[in-house]
Amino acid sequence: MAAETSLPRTLALARVRAICMAMPAAVEKEAWGQPTWRAGEKGKMFAQPAHLARAITVPSDATEQAVLVESDRERFFVPPYSGANGWVGLHLNEATDWEQAAALLVSAYRRVAPRKMALLAEGPGFEPATLAAHALATATVDAAGEARIEELAASAAQAFAELGRLCLPLPGVEARPGHHGSFAVAGKNFVYVLNDHHGDDMISVQAKVPPGVQEILVSADPARFSIPPYMGKAGWVAVRVDRGYVDWEEIGGLVLDSYRLVAPRKLVQQADLPPRA
Repeated sequence: MAAETSLPRTLALARVRAICMAMPAAVEKEAWGQPTWRAGEKGKMFAQPAHLARAITVPSDATEQAVLVESDRERFFVPPYSGANGWVGLHLNEATDWEQAAALLVSAYRRVAPRKMALLAEGPGFEPATLAAHALATATVDAAGEARIEELAASAAQAFAELGRLCLPLPGVEARPGHHGSFAVAGKNFVYVLNDHHGDDMISVQAKVPPGVQEILVSADPARFSIPPYMGKAGWVAVRVDRGYVDWEEIGGLVLDSYRLVAPRKLVQQADLPPRA
């Protein structure tokens, strides 16, 4: 991924939105906790943000994807999941050529829009230079949004530090810092710090628990505990840690349970863990 720059995330998102919503009958719909843009109310998606609004991804094809990525790997990338279907990504930062970004978005819109709508997007006013100028002139920073991003980042950093104190003394554990930080043993993550995961506006610690424990925790305190998407089916639980008092001793018990379930048996034996409460 291209290195992050000082371009505010809310400003990058606002510029993309300004270009996308200028397309004929374009609609913004939330999916996976983030905005996506579609060609019509029931139309196909032609753009979505990625990398926390530090990038956009658009539908393309295998040939165009390969040409773009090979032409400039600092700007273009193959996104996970959708990349297998030909989608391509463009990093957004202070060096972004917004006319190029607009051209990519217009091309993506024309690719998926019904023919009449696609033809409209070829008319006057839809030139990439015009759309880019509009976005640069009208998009603004969301000050409250940026403040919340910083608040969540500080809370996530504190949670990651607390988890480091709990996790790193265990045999074979490595820290994996990042927006969603984690701790791994033998190459497998056994605990995460999730920062605004899928737009949930919270910081949570996610760990794997023994059978039955997930339901007990969520039933006892649904304000703090929840079943996370995707990994919940595999017995993982999430606990919110960005408001009020956080019982890190309690979370330490979850960490040990998760370590027992994920780490190789030799490392678990080496750790000489206390019996489960």
